[in-house]
Parts: sequence; structure tokens; C-alpha cells
Amino acid sequence: MSSVAVVTGGTRGIGEAVSLALKEAGYTVTATYRGNVEKAEAFKAKTGIHVYK
Repeated sequence: MSSVAVVTGGTRGIGEAVSLALKEAGYTVTATYRGNVEKAEAFKAKTGIHVYK
């Protein structure tokens, strides 16, 4: 069974580090963000982690 994680504020700073660590540990990760759409889309392109506003 696959584990899933939702990281709030997961595209910047500590949240980004948590998102990446969980992905590396084998989780399916989704990250939320509040403001910067361009930064969030760049994060998605770089990591393959889906992002939602």
C-alpha cells in the first residue's frame, strides 16, 4: 500500500524540505501553497510534486 502526504506550505522553505524528504522516503506527495504561482509551478516542474493553491 502506498503512503500519501499532503504538505501545507510545501513549496518553499521548511515545507519544501519536508516535501522532498517525504518523496525520497517513498511517499506520494502533494504540496499546497498560498501565493506565488510562478514559484509553485517551478517547484512542480523541478520535483514532479503536484501543487494546489
